[in-house]
Amino acid sequence: MSSLVGGWGAIAIVVALVLIPIARQGADDLAVLMIFATETWAEMPPPMRPLFERELLDNYEIKLEPTDTELPHFHSPLPFLFFLENALQRRLDYPSHIMQSDNGETWYWFNIPTDRQIVQVGIPRRRIGAHPPLAVLLVLLAGTVVSLTTSVLLARRLNRPLVQLSAATGQISRGGYLEPLPETGPEEIASLVRSFNRMSGEITALLA
Repeated sequence: MSSLVGGWGAIAIVVALVLIPIARQGADDLAVLMIFATETWAEMPPPMRPLFERELLDNYEIKLEPTDTELPHFHSPLPFLFFLENALQRRLDYPSHIMQSDNGETWYWFNIPTDRQIVQVGIPRRRIGAHPPLAVLLVLLAGTVVSLTTSVLLARRLNRPLVQLSAATGQISRGGYLEPLPETGPEEIASLVRSFNRMSGEITALLA
């Protein structure tokens, strides 16, 4: 039971200190790129925009589609999209809700305003990166490894005084001289070793 609790504790630490900060930073970086690309596109002469759109799609997997038609809002369970939505709204001071389209491939869209119009900026599902089930599986695996390693090290630390105590008992039974054992470890084991050292000293004195 303690190993299971330790495993879930390790998972919670990894999620809180590693996965969430990485996802939040990645969403912030992508929000900056999407806003910068939209502003750059808006300042371009219209004949140059198609080439810029192709370059943006090929190099960054980002689509720009000026449109007056808004897609239905989409509530995604993916934490990354939630972070991205918040990052865009924080920088734009504009309600940039998640929208979704699926024409053979899932795309997520966000409205980004320019001086002249609203531009829908889209990213594909694959652009998000690691899939949440895989990330959760890796976290579970890491938590299990950490928990098992901790349990083994703790068991060895607790068993070492008992192993020394067992060897010392055999040495006394053979009539050999025994140096006092180190009285370390948990209080119960340290108390047991203390009593053994006292008994060993009395036996040595009687034999002498």
